[in-house]
Amino acid sequence: MAATIPSSTRWLDLSRADLEALCDALRAPRVHARTLIRNTHRLLREDPWDDRSLPSALVEEIRARFGFEPPVVRETRHSEVDGAVKLLVALPRPSSEPERAADAEAVLIPEAARVTLCVSSQIGCAQGCVFCHTGRMGLTRNLAAGEIVAQVLAANRWLAAEPGWLAARGFDPTQRVTNVVFMGMGEPLDNADAVADAIAILTDPAGASVPLRRITVSTAGHLDGLERLLARWPRVPIALSLHATEQHARAGLMPITERFPLDRVRDRLACLSQDQAQPIFVQYTLFAGVNDSPEDAAALAAWCAALPAAKVNLIPFNPFPGSGLRAPDDPTVAAFRDALHRAGLRVMRRHSKGPDIAAACGQLAFR
Repeated sequence: MAATIPSSTRWLDLSRADLEALCDALRAPRVHARTLIRNTHRLLREDPWDDRSLPSALVEEIRARFGFEPPVVRETRHSEVDGAVKLLVALPRPSSEPERAADAEAVLIPEAARVTLCVSSQIGCAQGCVFCHTGRMGLTRNLAAGEIVAQVLAANRWLAAEPGWLAARGFDPTQRVTNVVFMGMGEPLDNADAVADAIAILTDPAGASVPLRRITVSTAGHLDGLERLLARWPRVPIALSLHATEQHARAGLMPITERFPLDRVRDRLACLSQDQAQPIFVQYTLFAGVNDSPEDAAALAAWCAALPAAKVNLIPFNPFPGSGLRAPDDPTVAAFRDALHRAGLRVMRRHSKGPDIAAACGQLAFR
């Protein structure tokens, strides 16, 4: 059974089910899989199999097959605006695939009662949304599940080494990442299988133990990837990056709209919202003179009427050099928000985190 694990698999790619299969193959009790998950993701050990409770045969097999270098934060950038920290996580370089080595950007966001980590699912992005700096990079490659998990592990290890940072924000020194949002580099549902595998590892109660309800997967409307993800995680919270409610206008901002028309996206999310009995998050970035008029607000309210208990996050655009787009002024944003409130929608104006360190929505691009 253990031989079915591909030779290219790295330690952080392994879920508890994988480790249980390895235990089965070596005729070791499955309980040791739980120990290994705990040592790696909760206790943050440098050598997760250095544990006297583990059988020597299991340890020898693991050491022979899987190298493990804990992911490290190669560089940090701290926001003076809101305390967000952009982490440049050095991903392990597998000896068999040296060309796959890369850094991943993640953003640590301290909030009143939680510590959220915004993770990347790809290096770059293939979607080409005109307002997104990441999209201008193009797609370099998908991240493996373990490379997504590595961002959370690196963030937790960084937090463990920075009790002063936690204390300054009112957190206990043992505080770790509480929420994970797939809103960093890449379209998560272009890489749905790896995202689903990463969720299995992150939600394991013996390890990082992030509740599924505290994981949000954002998408530009990739319906094929959505079906693949929901086949594994039918109740995972979903956030739609919408930004325009008319097919032609949205296609001008987000080319994926040509592949997955807006009416199909709305119909599928309406069914999902009813099935889940939980809201769909609708993310709407406001661009001055493009989608911020009273008529646009009315159209957004009408579009969301099909989604039971939709929650709208309004995000003024985060400019970057060469974008050619501007954020609306505060009165325009307030008027737009108020119009949605009057239409009966739950609305929150989101203040993107880390705008001064290029960590805000759409700004991740190895800057």
